[in-house]
Amino acid sequence: MTVLAQLLVRRNLFLLALVLGIGLGVYLFVEVFDRLDNFLEAGVPLRFLGLYVLYRSPFILAQIFPGAVVVAVGVQMALMGRARELIALRAAAVSPWSWERVFLVYAMCLAVGHFLLSQGIGVVGHGLAERIWNEEVRGRNLEQRSLADVWFRENQSVVWVQRLFPVTRRGEGVRVYLMDAAGHPQRIVDAAAADAQPGAWRLSGVREVDVSRLTETHRETMTLPLAMDPQSFVTMDPKASLESVSLWRLGEEIERLRQSGAGVERLETAWHMKLAQSVAIPVMAMVALAVAGAVRSPYAVVALGLVASFGYYGLFVIFSSAGQQGLVPPLVGAWAANALVAALVLVAAAARRLWRG
Repeated sequence: MTVLAQLLVRRNLFLLALVLGIGLGVYLFVEVFDRLDNFLEAGVPLRFLGLYVLYRSPFILAQIFPGAVVVAVGVQMALMGRARELIALRAAAVSPWSWERVFLVYAMCLAVGHFLLSQGIGVVGHGLAERIWNEEVRGRNLEQRSLADVWFRENQSVVWVQRLFPVTRRGEGVRVYLMDAAGHPQRIVDAAAADAQPGAWRLSGVREVDVSRLTETHRETMTLPLAMDPQSFVTMDPKASLESVSLWRLGEEIERLRQSGAGVERLETAWHMKLAQSVAIPVMAMVALAVAGAVRSPYAVVALGLVASFGYYGLFVIFSSAGQQGLVPPLVGAWAANALVAALVLVAAAARRLWRG
């Protein structure tokens, strides 16, 4: 690493830590006071509030990271311009691309760190915080959470569950259609309840009908080799948050649910969104370099950086929502905001250089 790169990175790390600290403090201040009444009304000990804040912090840091990068890089460039450091670098025959390249490589390294933070500690912390909020504050027992009228297909079996309890892997009112190679039902199995462990669904209160022979058999128990994990259906619930599901686990659920015939547009969009949020950091660094190149005042850079961050976030939400609802392909929905903002920055940079030259 060159001396210039070391200087730029060291300065930016200080500014980035400062901006992240301020952003995290403001975010937690608003959220804690917004939910403080709920904690007090529920009679929850204050230690749960402290744990809630602790668990939420990594997730919040991951959320505000792209905006913090655009502000930190933009302010640093503005301060260097005000101190005539950029003029000194040009006088020493150092091209602007030299320090821009340092920031872009640095932003890519931050993107890797952001991905590890968001899909590691961030995912775990968000899940623990949501558990405290739902169970300790709202008084909801997640183990009793149920889904009604659940259908899925696995190999030559079509399964319907009247009421499924994903967390405890229990089902009530189960019907299984066992099909032949041509897709015609051979047997129909009805069961009062099921202990739906992955790989071995144990049915109880079974009534089996052989369609070809027109015979009926009653059994107390029966085991079917169904690999479907009922907990997979938690991610299919439109009300369920996918922030507590890591990228790799989400990928496994997508493949499993796709094989069962379920629609996975929402999950595929969320999978791409987790990657796009990290890639947004180099994109935001490009925005910061463009803003700092046009504005010299650090205060104006901060304002424009925040406007750019909110604008990007708005585009990200619009396109990702369209992808989750199936209006556009999941790949387009998750990545369109990054592609659009990067294209605008590149066009603006090219136009500025042509105007100067």
